[in-house]
Amino acid sequence: MSVWTSHQARLADAISKAGRTVKLGGDARCDSTGHTAKYKQDTGLSSKEVKNSYWMELEGLKRCLRYMSDAGIRVSHLVTYRHVQVKKYMREEQPTITHWFDVWHVAKGYRPYQETSKIVASKHLLKDIGKLSPAEQTSSLEAFHKVVCQFAPKFVHYDHPQMEARLCIASLHFNENANRAQATKKDGSLQFSVSYPKGRDTGFAKEVKVEMTYDYVDELMAEVLFCRETAETHSVALERRLRDETSWPSAGDGSRSLFLSHSPPTQLSRDSAGLRMVGS
Repeated sequence: MSVWTSHQARLADAISKAGRTVKLGGDARCDSTGHTAKYKQDTGLSSKEVKNSYWMELEGLKRCLRYMSDAGIRVSHLVTYRHVQVKKYMREEQPTITHWFDVWHVAKGYRPYQETSKIVASKHLLKDIGKLSPAEQTSSLEAFHKVVCQFAPKFVHYDHPQMEARLCIASLHFNENANRAQATKKDGSLQFSVSYPKGRDTGFAKEVKVEMTYDYVDELMAEVLFCRETAETHSVALERRLRDETSWPSAGDGSRSLFLSHSPPTQLSRDSAGLRMVGS
């Protein structure tokens, strides 16, 4: 957790110091379908903390906006899907933030074979069309959710600490690789591949990105080794972390990197349970 919180704090500090406003995209991922989820991904929130899983999304949004406010980050826009509680909360409690709806989420709510008259006459749809986001959408969050499925697949049950840890690792991996450049050929031309999505007869050109990097794994291993060298047990290390975060080296502190020499080279492999590190 400390590696993720340090990473998160650095990002928040950079945005805050730049004095920029941000546009947020909000979408949740449940660990199971329907309204019986145990966890919802907004913040690693557990259904035990609210009335039921339906209330998890609103609570997660409140925590995210509270974090932004405490970090000194000004939010100008929020793009979500049409959650009733979220709409009411943003309208009444966050009137200074412009609330838009993701176009794809609105469109998928209506089957293409429904009668046109029913769609046109829908009062809710007509009202929400005026709030469709003109630019930013939540497609990058959908990509993030695919990454989360590799680290925390829905068919595997995790206790809250394990789920939270896997979400943090997924976030570290996504943040490091989300903006990869497009790969090039030997002659310098851009690389493309042909993708054939489900439900479509024809393919389309898709950019080929450069290889992913896993620098965050070195930081995680450094953290593990630092804890191993400075504490008798994992419980003692965790207790120290919770008691006094400031007494430990920061993520970029050279003293922590000294422990990297104790570790053999590692590589990543993935199994059905997510991320697994093995010796080279």
